[in-house]
Amino acid sequence: MKIDLHLHSCYSGDGIHNIGFLTRLFSAGDIVALTDHETIAGWDEFKDECEKRGLKPIFGIEWFADNCHILSYFPNPNVSEGFKEFISERRKREKNTMRFVAESYNKELSSFPQYDSLLNMKKHPEDTLGMLVLACKIKRIKGLDFKKAIEEIRVRKHSYSECPEIFNTEKLIAKLSAWGGINILAHPFRRKDCDEKAMKKFFKLIIKYKSSGLNGIELHPNDNDLNTKIKEICRRLDLIWTIGSDYHCHKAGIYPIYLSRGDVDILHGLRKVKLI
Repeated sequence: MKIDLHLHSCYSGDGIHNIGFLTRLFSAGDIVALTDHETIAGWDEFKDECEKRGLKPIFGIEWFADNCHILSYFPNPNVSEGFKEFISERRKREKNTMRFVAESYNKELSSFPQYDSLLNMKKHPEDTLGMLVLACKIKRIKGLDFKKAIEEIRVRKHSYSECPEIFNTEKLIAKLSAWGGINILAHPFRRKDCDEKAMKKFFKLIIKYKSSGLNGIELHPNDNDLNTKIKEICRRLDLIWTIGSDYHCHKAGIYPIYLSRGDVDILHGLRKVKLI
């Protein structure tokens, strides 16, 4: 049995694959979570596709906080109306912001496509312009490398008055906990050193996050030394640990088939927080 609790579909602005493609990467009995960026629009489709393949679905979402990403999970898609209203308003703001960014480039660059043309280049299920489409077009027209294009988009996004706020991590965790979410710190140390000094600082941070409602920490898919340290912190603080591919496409994340088989401790943790 495989466990993958971090997957992105085309509902994420930087995801490529449809949900049917993702679920076909797994076998009956596997436990799979859809965790698109700040949207739950794919949940119903994900539920149907998992039922077809005999998968155990967990309904997730990945949030952008001030100094980390938070994965929140729900055992079923029947979340509160308050949560639905919150995410709906945030998606509306994201859609308007991406339109603002695209139109700013159109005014600045004579060869830049109109907003509707960009939308049609890679149709998004929610009719929201994706970061990948915009970054690829900026890269080609302005001659920037891809990462620079992404950085430029983010700067323009945050100059727009309706841009969705960047959450304070502790307030976000507390808010999600109140709605019944199980909250996991995503991919710690993805781009940082994890020496003894860094781990001590990390431990203090996790204590603070736990007081707001943090339930666990995500392991690294292929760094056993780091995972040993994360598991020790989880044991000391009575947190669970999870695992996920963070798969977006063939160049982003781990291809799910390369994840190791799910271990009993992860299963125990999921049962502990009543996700399975």
